[in-house]
Amino acid sequence: MTTKKVSVNDYFAGDAWGLEYFVGYAFPIGQYAVKAIQPYFMGDRIEYVNGRDYLRTDNGVGITFQLDYGFRVDYEHVFTSSTDNLGDMNLVRLRYDF
Repeated sequence: MTTKKVSVNDYFAGDAWGLEYFVGYAFPIGQYAVKAIQPYFMGDRIEYVNGRDYLRTDNGVGITFQLDYGFRVDYEHVFTSSTDNLGDMNLVRLRYDF
């Protein structure tokens, strides 16, 4: 969270609650370097209950490409609604599972 108020008391159980979801299906491809492609929908919500009046809700769509040799590339667009007016995000991740 991007506020100037920083305190260790804001990071313990009881100060916030949240919810997450993920729905996707991996389609096996098995050609060239692509093992599978997985489109997905995701989202989360976090709300502070300790008087900070902060709420953030993210919903997004993405696609994952599982490649040979343990590599994976994810692209995700996240639609964000928050009390501090964060904008939408585009994320690209490159992972290596060894």
